[in-house]
Amino acid sequence: MILLNDFARQWEDTRDKALAAFGAVGESGWYVLGQQLRDFEVALAQFWGVRNCVGVASGLDAIEISLRSLGCKPGDKVLTTPLSAFATTLAILKIGAVPIFVIRTILVCWIWICAVKCSKGDPTSDSCCLSICTAMRLI
Repeated sequence: MILLNDFARQWEDTRDKALAAFGAVGESGWYVLGQQLRDFEVALAQFWGVRNCVGVASGLDAIEISLRSLGCKPGDKVLTTPLSAFATTLAILKIGAVPIFVIRTILVCWIWICAVKCSKGDPTSDSCCLSICTAMRLI
């Protein structure tokens, strides 16, 4: 049998590095924040060629922060897929927005329409508040 996700083999390949990283975090006394997180944020920002990067606790936090940074507010409609983890919908609901579930083809078309409106400075583009994580995963 060929395993779809061979976690035992993955653990073989990553065990030593993972345990060393866990040890470094434990020994630092900083389970949240700390130098390891700062080093990770700097390295990831450099990798992506961006100025800043923020490490968060979960995908739910990442989606919520992304939506808030895009200016999404209570009552805004957020296009997303019905085939995503529950955290996507929960993040939308946490900010008081309304999830609108659409199939992939419609979602991709809407993303392009919003991108064109935004690039042309269309004031109606404010309503194009998207779940970026979900959208990018689908394209």
